[in-house]
Amino acid sequence: MAIFGAIYYFIPRLVNRPIYSMRLVKVHFWMHNIGLMGMVILFSTAGVIGGYDPGPEVETTVTHLMAGVGFFGTLVLLANIIWGYNIFKTGKKGV
Repeated sequence: MAIFGAIYYFIPRLVNRPIYSMRLVKVHFWMHNIGLMGMVILFSTAGVIGGYDPGPEVETTVTHLMAGVGFFGTLVLLANIIWGYNIFKTGKKGV
């Protein structure tokens, strides 16, 4: 997030234009942080379950958790696409 923030700070100054959309900055921030927190919580939970129950059935036990990780990972991906779009529109001529 520090790198995203630095780019949000420097790109508008380099192109001498305001950021394209502050609303998209906020959407990006919250989507990215919620996605990361969800991934951390579900990965950690799956790891604890796998550590206490290392048998062959552990994969079926944590499958639903890994599906949740996929959902939250998709949130992070979409947030990064929003970030790229916002930066692209900021730097594009004729905005």
